[in-house]
Amino acid sequence: VRTGRRPSELLDYLYDRVGPHFYDRSDIPLDPEKKDGLAKRMGGVKPDAIGGVKVASRDSTDGYRFVLEDGSWVTIRFSGTEPLLRIYAEGKSADRVDTLLSEAKGLAGL
Repeated sequence: VRTGRRPSELLDYLYDRVGPHFYDRSDIPLDPEKKDGLAKRMGGVKPDAIGGVKVASRDSTDGYRFVLEDGSWVTIRFSGTEPLLRIYAEGKSADRVDTLLSEAKGLAGL
């Protein structure tokens, strides 16, 4: 309101400063009886690369997060409120995000 700019103008300003943002999420229905097996599987997943880019770091604090050398990332986690497996991804393009989501499903065996 203070700037007098429309939301679309503010978004353009933000993208000019930090670059565009590409993000998406997949919610996959999960049979609760399969959750423990999937959690065990994911605990052992340690890919060297995802989508052709080397994994720079891994974190299992709240799910399974993989940060890649190009700055993109993917997180696989169980919903805390619904019988779902959620996969989140962020990358430098919409195509990159789609690739990450697809490969993450493969890592989870889906």
